[in-house]
Amino acid sequence: MFHKNKTPSVLLLVVLLLSGPVLLMGVLVQTAEPAQPTTSCPIFDLKTGEPITGNADHLALLLASTQVCPTDVFEFRDLLLSEDVQLTTTMVANRGFHNPAFGSFSLFEMVEGELPSINKIVEKGEFFFGHFIGAFGS
Repeated sequence: MFHKNKTPSVLLLVVLLLSGPVLLMGVLVQTAEPAQPTTSCPIFDLKTGEPITGNADHLALLLASTQVCPTDVFEFRDLLLSEDVQLTTTMVANRGFHNPAFGSFSLFEMVEGELPSINKIVEKGEFFFGHFIGAFGS
């Protein structure tokens, strides 16, 4: 849930391609508190902090169907893997191949397979998500 306090948060960037334009979606999730059971896991507009309604893509439907909102990318991965999908991971050096000392990397994962909890199939190239890392101590 989105709270305006001093609790650190993580932005999980999700890119969803569904045979049309690219949809970039930011999901704000708490990281300092343990996951709390909910009736669903809403997606919030990062500009207004208000829940987004009426979204029927694979991500929105999957998050709405879960009882516990993922609090970081690892819990989000676990949620996807519990659905028995396949994840293909790639790494991008954000500052170029020749600058690894800066430690700025992105990991992008492609989701493919069946999401039985929402009765949907994700085809190759339809659903990507990314997580971003920095140098240790930065």
